[in-house]
Amino acid sequence: MNSFMSSNYIPKVSVIVPVYNTELYVERAIISLMEQTLDDVQFIIIDDGSKDNSLNIIKQVITRYPARQGQVTLISRENRGVAATRAQAMELATGDYVIHLDSDDWAELNWLEALYTKALEDNADVVVCDYRTIHPATSTDVKQPIGKDGVDCVKKLLSGELLGPTWNKLIKRKLLVDNNIRFLSDINFLEDFILVMQAFLAANAIGYVAQPLINYNQCNESSITATVSEQKVNEIVSATKIINEVLCQHQLVPALSEQFNTMKLRLKYWILCSANKAAPDSFWGLYPEANKHIWQSSLSIHVKTVLYIASLKMFTVAQLIIHLVGLLKRIIK
Repeated sequence: MNSFMSSNYIPKVSVIVPVYNTELYVERAIISLMEQTLDDVQFIIIDDGSKDNSLNIIKQVITRYPARQGQVTLISRENRGVAATRAQAMELATGDYVIHLDSDDWAELNWLEALYTKALEDNADVVVCDYRTIHPATSTDVKQPIGKDGVDCVKKLLSGELLGPTWNKLIKRKLLVDNNIRFLSDINFLEDFILVMQAFLAANAIGYVAQPLINYNQCNESSITATVSEQKVNEIVSATKIINEVLCQHQLVPALSEQFNTMKLRLKYWILCSANKAAPDSFWGLYPEANKHIWQSSLSIHVKTVLYIASLKMFTVAQLIIHLVGLLKRIIK
């Protein structure tokens, strides 16, 4: 562990970067951090047992920025999963606010300054910004307008209007500590969604910066969100149980049941898109209670049709439609 910052020091922002096998992208990510316009920052970078050259690349980049070296904590250890990595980094964070960056994404250089300035202006516990999706041939700016309060933000999270990751949400660290909001080490999918949801519900004020300050890389096919496995499906089930528990604790189950069912349907669709034909039966039967909400949901007609066909247990047909639609989109482009 290389650490240059005193544990008593309180920077404006702590940035947490979990790293795992992203040697093709991590240089760009770290450069975007080292060149941030906000000076008073703590960077916590944890290599989660990468088997590629990610760690060496990170070290090389940091040496190019001597003025930043004293702000960096770099840790390399055995693989424990992204949630345990985030949790460990949170224990080391001393900043007034915290935010995360995935090592295959990269930030605009005013990312931290714009969010931190807005947090001070609004006295906000959470500040959200827009983001940009990056595909091999295209990019798209995505608006992330917040709701009128924390409950409305959770409603938008569940419906998919707001994305769940922590990289476009600056969160006051005291809010997380005081409300015992932390990452669950055994949940490596939707782990950030759960934390963001709890932060929204605990926040007194939520701010919004209408700028795409994060570049969300959709080119990394080895990303944890790009593939599906039986373990991941089990984690999805565990995560949705926790989400339901949080909704129950805040007495929001009746009010947000429509949005929660929409989330379940989106997860079912993602599994259909990502799983192969030899996937176990448990993949296809998730959330049967959500099937009756397919046609009333806010999902596109294409997604509704695929989910309805899947609800009839015609999984091969559903996957064929997904494949054909994807092929047609590529031809049109």
